[in-house]
Amino acid sequence: MILQYRKELLIISSTKLLNHLDLSNDFLLQISDLLKRGVYVRVLSNVLDTDIKTKFSFVNSLGLKRRIEYEVSNQLDSINELILIADGKSMLHSIFDPSNDLVAHISTNESSILVEEILFEKYWNEIKSLELINHN
Repeated sequence: MILQYRKELLIISSTKLLNHLDLSNDFLLQISDLLKRGVYVRVLSNVLDTDIKTKFSFVNSLGLKRRIEYEVSNQLDSINELILIADGKSMLHSIFDPSNDLVAHISTNESSILVEEILFEKYWNEIKSLELINHN
């Protein structure tokens, strides 16, 4: 599924859906393969999940070309979806519907992808700015 992407993988997700993704389709193995090939992987979630953080830390300890960057933003409290953007060209949007079935859509609509990338960068930059302020 995601092995075809080569440059950047952005994931913005509720912790519930991130856990679901983590448990399915050998996600960490696929992410590790992407990291070996030099892909930047950044993950942004609404709640710190220590299990996911531990798994990402393990992958990061393998000495691959790149590392998974994992951040949490309280600005995403109400998010109940998972958006995976690959190279700014394709996007997977997943959500649990009212009957708790996972529904996913793939899009290559440039405008939709750009909007989601802008939102991702907005929240990511806010986190990084707060980290700089707190360390000074």
